[in-house]
Amino acid sequence: MTRIRCAGNINLHFKLTHYRIFGLSFAVAAILWAEGARRITAAESGLLGGAETPFAMVFAWVFLTEIPPLTTMIGGAVVLAAVFWRAFRDAGVVNSSAR
Repeated sequence: MTRIRCAGNINLHFKLTHYRIFGLSFAVAAILWAEGARRITAAESGLLGGAETPFAMVFAWVFLTEIPPLTTMIGGAVVLAAVFWRAFRDAGVVNSSAR
Protein backbone atom coordinates (compact mmCIF):
# COMPACT_ATOMS: atom_id res chain seq x y z
CA MET A 1 0.00 0.00 0.00
CA THR A 2 1.42 3.36 -0.97
CA ARG A 3 1.46 6.11 1.59
CA ILE A 4 0.53 9.64 0.60
CA ARG A 5 2.28 12.39 2.53
CA CYS A 6 0.29 15.34 3.88
CA ALA A 7 1.28 18.62 5.40
CA GLY A 8 3.09 18.28 8.67
CA ASN A 9 4.75 15.02 7.60
CA ILE A 10 1.80 12.89 8.74
CA ASN A 11 0.63 10.28 6.28
CA LEU A 12 -2.91 10.33 4.95
CA HIS A 13 -3.72 6.82 6.20
CA PHE A 14 -2.96 7.88 9.77
CA LYS A 15 -5.20 10.96 9.50
CA LEU A 16 -8.07 9.04 7.90
CA THR A 17 -7.94 6.43 10.66
CA HIS A 18 -8.38 9.14 13.27
CA TYR A 19 -11.27 10.68 11.35
CA ARG A 20 -12.97 7.29 11.17
CA ILE A 21 -12.53 6.72 14.91
CA PHE A 22 -13.91 10.18 15.66
CA GLY A 23 -16.86 9.61 13.32
CA LEU A 24 -17.67 6.27 14.92
CA SER A 25 -17.46 7.63 18.47
CA PHE A 26 -19.61 10.64 17.53
CA ALA A 27 -22.24 8.38 15.94
CA VAL A 28 -22.36 6.14 19.02
CA ALA A 29 -22.65 9.19 21.31
CA ALA A 30 -25.49 10.65 19.23
CA ILE A 31 -27.41 7.36 19.23
CA LEU A 32 -26.97 6.91 22.99
CA TRP A 33 -28.06 10.51 23.63
CA ALA A 34 -31.18 10.10 21.49
CA GLU A 35 -32.13 6.81 23.13
CA GLY A 36 -31.47 8.18 26.62
CA ALA A 37 -33.47 11.35 25.98
CA ARG A 38 -36.53 9.24 25.26
CA ARG A 39 -36.42 7.86 28.79
CA ILE A 40 -36.22 11.14 30.75
CA THR A 41 -38.21 14.36 30.85
CA ALA A 42 -37.48 17.28 28.55
CA ALA A 43 -36.23 19.39 31.47
CA GLU A 44 -33.74 16.73 32.53
CA SER A 45 -32.59 16.29 28.94
CA GLY A 46 -32.01 20.02 28.61
CA LEU A 47 -30.09 20.22 31.87
CA LEU A 48 -27.88 17.30 30.94
CA GLY A 49 -27.24 18.81 27.52
CA GLY A 50 -26.31 22.07 29.19
CA ALA A 51 -23.89 20.27 31.49
CA GLU A 52 -21.84 19.19 28.48
CA THR A 53 -20.19 22.60 28.15
CA PRO A 54 -18.89 22.91 31.75
CA PHE A 55 -17.60 19.34 31.64
CA ALA A 56 -15.79 20.10 28.37
CA MET A 57 -14.17 23.05 30.12
CA VAL A 58 -13.06 20.83 33.02
CA PHE A 59 -11.66 18.19 30.64
CA ALA A 60 -9.76 20.87 28.70
CA TRP A 61 -8.37 22.15 31.98
CA VAL A 62 -7.32 18.71 33.20
CA PHE A 63 -6.08 17.08 30.00
CA LEU A 64 -4.86 20.06 27.95
CA THR A 65 -3.81 22.31 30.85
CA GLU A 66 -5.85 25.11 29.30
CA ILE A 67 -6.86 27.43 32.12
CA PRO A 68 -10.31 28.98 31.53
CA PRO A 69 -11.13 32.59 32.47
CA LEU A 70 -12.85 33.28 35.78
CA THR A 71 -16.16 34.18 34.11
CA THR A 72 -16.18 30.82 32.33
CA MET A 73 -15.64 29.00 35.61
CA ILE A 74 -18.46 30.95 37.28
CA GLY A 75 -20.85 30.20 34.42
CA GLY A 76 -19.92 26.52 34.47
CA ALA A 77 -20.46 26.39 38.22
CA VAL A 78 -23.95 27.89 37.83
CA VAL A 79 -24.91 25.31 35.19
CA LEU A 80 -23.51 22.39 37.19
CA ALA A 81 -25.25 23.64 40.34
CA ALA A 82 -28.57 23.57 38.48
CA VAL A 83 -27.92 20.05 37.20
CA PHE A 84 -26.92 18.70 40.61
CA TRP A 85 -29.79 20.52 42.36
CA ARG A 86 -32.25 18.88 39.98
CA ALA A 87 -30.63 15.47 40.48
CA PHE A 88 -30.69 15.73 44.27
CA ARG A 89 -34.26 17.05 44.24
CA ASP A 90 -35.40 14.15 42.08
CA ALA A 91 -33.56 11.68 44.30
CA GLY A 92 -35.36 13.11 47.35
CA VAL A 93 -38.73 12.71 45.62
CA VAL A 94 -37.93 9.10 44.71
CA ASN A 95 -36.74 8.24 48.21
CA SER A 96 -39.76 9.81 49.95
CA SER A 97 -42.27 8.10 47.66
CA ALA A 98 -40.60 4.69 48.08
CA ARG A 99 -41.43 4.57 51.82
